[in-house]
Amino acid sequence: MFNYFPSIKSSDLVEGFVSPEEFLYQIKSGEDYANKVLEAREIYKSNKENYTLFKQTNLPCYSLNFTFNKIRSNDTINEASGYIYLDIDNNLEIELGNPLIFASWVSLSGHGRGVLVKVNGLNKANFSYTYNEISRELSIHSDNGARKATQVNVLSYDPDLYLNNTSNTFLAISKKDQYSTKKTKKTIGTVMGSEFHNLRFDNLDELIENIEFDGEVIYDFKQKIKYADAYIPFGGYQEGYRNNGLCGYAYQVRALNPKVNFKTLYNLLKIVNQEQCHPPLHNFKIRKIVESVMEIKNFAPIMNKTRRFVYNKDYQLNVSQRKSEMMRLINAGRTENSKIKIENAIYDWDFETMGKITQKGIRSITGLNLKTIKKYYPLYKSDIKLLNDNYAKNS
Repeated sequence: MFNYFPSIKSSDLVEGFVSPEEFLYQIKSGEDYANKVLEAREIYKSNKENYTLFKQTNLPCYSLNFTFNKIRSNDTINEASGYIYLDIDNNLEIELGNPLIFASWVSLSGHGRGVLVKVNGLNKANFSYTYNEISRELSIHSDNGARKATQVNVLSYDPDLYLNNTSNTFLAISKKDQYSTKKTKKTIGTVMGSEFHNLRFDNLDELIENIEFDGEVIYDFKQKIKYADAYIPFGGYQEGYRNNGLCGYAYQVRALNPKVNFKTLYNLLKIVNQEQCHPPLHNFKIRKIVESVMEIKNFAPIMNKTRRFVYNKDYQLNVSQRKSEMMRLINAGRTENSKIKIENAIYDWDFETMGKITQKGIRSITGLNLKTIKKYYPLYKSDIKLLNDNYAKNS
């Protein structure tokens, strides 16, 4: 159900409820309000300020994301409507054939579109993330100003309203799950005992095995190094992407574990299918995928990720500690780069053109911040004095 309100100006208190079917019928038929919508579009063409005032006071509006307990606010959300509303400004040409789109109509101004998508698991915490993810899936630039759980949509009129009753349902991801499938990797062993305990889901061990950490917590390659990772994208695999997604995942797991047997890979893929495919495929299709992957003779891991830093396994670091160590090395690298730039500027100084060496002169050559130059200037002060004195004697 959707809540409705007399107007934007009077949208604090819930007026009542309408079904999605009633809401869409009102847009398509224009019953009661078509003339006012057409009037709003004429006003929009000539005076945007008058249009805004008309829009806020003359037409009813609806909350399409959540229903509310009497008062429309984040604190009074009652439940999700089962849909999410996306607002698109100044663009009428979107791909209506996308299987995620349940309904779409021309907006009140006549220059944009409203889009409804079916969603499971939507809540206040994951609303913004879900709004952005669906926008990305639809390849649209949705209005960030409408990215609010409490957003209301002013009634429009579109006799050509698009409706797809068999559209896909997007699975909203809770905030704690908003990371790539390290979740699957970490929990898979506990789901079915020790069967997956020895499986590799990346080949970072190959990067680390020849590194001499010398007691250090972290190692910096100084550049991004490619490695292979069996991962699942945010939100798992939606309908239309499940088969290819699971094939790629199964191939990568087998390539990282050349001795994996059919039973283990099949059991792993069944779990991934149930947890990450929306909706899951039938098990006979999972079996076909595993059979085809196991028949591949020449296979090698796909180097699909990059990493600059690796961590010493002798230390048990949490995420915060890892980030801290990484930033320490990055900042140390910046320090070295700054020093090298200053040194090059000093020892390659063109006295004929620049005159004596100064901090401002170093800044003009290196492009470094003056505070950075002042910080390291004392390290080179004696050399600079010597070079400047020599220049003064010979000039």
